[in-house]
Amino acid sequence: MTAICTNQHTVTGSQATYESEATENQPPPPVPEIQDPLFKKLATCCHLYKGAWETLEFLGDRIITSCIWKIAEPKYLKKYCARTVLPSIQHIATNKILAAYCLKLGIYELNGMSPSKIKKRHADAFETYFGAFYLTNGELETCIYLDRLMTPLLDLIVGSVASGKKEPKDSYEITSNYFGMQWILDISKLTKRPRLGDEKRAKLKKKI
Repeated sequence: MTAICTNQHTVTGSQATYESEATENQPPPPVPEIQDPLFKKLATCCHLYKGAWETLEFLGDRIITSCIWKIAEPKYLKKYCARTVLPSIQHIATNKILAAYCLKLGIYELNGMSPSKIKKRHADAFETYFGAFYLTNGELETCIYLDRLMTPLLDLIVGSVASGKKEPKDSYEITSNYFGMQWILDISKLTKRPRLGDEKRAKLKKKI
């Protein structure tokens, strides 16, 4: 295992070393390209490849949290205790905040989703995309990109949690101001779209 350097701290990685470019108040980096054409299709055509799309979403959910932790652990644990860092990572990986990133990057457009009706599906689209990106481009590139994308907001959330504002709603307020998205505060919970087989199971229960 080699180390990935982030603002003079190290992040455990598996391939090489890089210098973090993350700074506050910078526009988000453009969406990284998924190199493999097949995986790009699977990650951006949720209506055509539902099974594969949801499998990549499941993977992406775990990959994003893992990468954020690898970025955050050495960056923050020298200054803050784990009781501050861990909830900060949990907050930034919530559906609302991932959906906000999906909108900011335009990933929703790749899947033909509406930007006006925000649902959990928007967060899923973000996770799916980076599940596919991880498989085709590798862990190092995924960590590099998520570092550039999410560290500016994570800095603000960690600072807020350290000051005693430890509830998810506090992080949502920060995120709402950060992105200029009022819906993050207005919507209490993102609604889910039924997964594969959910409707069939519901019909079967009615018959029983």
